[in-house]
Amino acid sequence: MTAESRQFHFPAAEAAASAARASTRDTLTSWQVGTDTTSDAVLLVSELITNAIRASAGRQHHLDPSAVPARDRPIVTVCLCITRTGPRILLEVWDPDDNPPVLQEQSDAAEDGRGLFLVDTVSTRWSWRRSPAGGKTVWAELRIGPDAPEAEIDAHSNGA
Repeated sequence: MTAESRQFHFPAAEAAASAARASTRDTLTSWQVGTDTTSDAVLLVSELITNAIRASAGRQHHLDPSAVPARDRPIVTVCLCITRTGPRILLEVWDPDDNPPVLQEQSDAAEDGRGLFLVDTVSTRWSWRRSPAGGKTVWAELRIGPDAPEAEIDAHSNGA
């Protein structure tokens, strides 16, 4: 079974979420993944990237802007890797923060904290791991859905 994979790097800024959603949509469309699975993947990537940007915020603001000229400040990035292996789509998002993600209890009054709840609800499975070079990768897996072209499902069903 062959795997297809694409990797993207984004500055850890609000615009990264929009760019990551577009990159995910374009990638899965080019792989002829069905619209339902693509929509779910875009939602998951949006949540994972947003969490990564928030986790990276401390890394960007630990420097005193008046002490370090803008051209000398490090650019903090987040990374998205999309991999398709047979009927599975793996979405991985790396950020430089070592702290684990926390799945929060949900309440009607909560104004935030729903990102990992959505990831947990929409994905087939998800987890995280610390990266050897620092930071962490949070990943979520989807199975290619029923709206995928039949030839696509049949081609990847052998041995899966």
